Amino acid sequence: MFKPDKPLLAFADMNTVSGRDEQEGFHKIMLGAFQGIRNPKVHQLSHDLTAHTAAQYLVFISLLVRRAEECQRV
Repeated sequence: MFKPDKPLLAFADMNTVSGRDEQEGFHKIMLGAFQGIRNPKVHQLSHDLTAHTAAQYLVFISLLVRRAEECQRV
């Protein structure tokens, strides 16, 4: 959806180097959020998630959702 080479949604102007860099960066952040936060918690029976860490994850995910809502269709 956010792939820099063929995005469905763009975070920034894909006609500029800065825009392409931002697109690639947020694409990698989104991939990392799924791989590093969501997947381990879903695929394990036990976890070390505390209320404090869960709140931090919610703030981080809130930022990603807000940025995704601001995207333009390509």
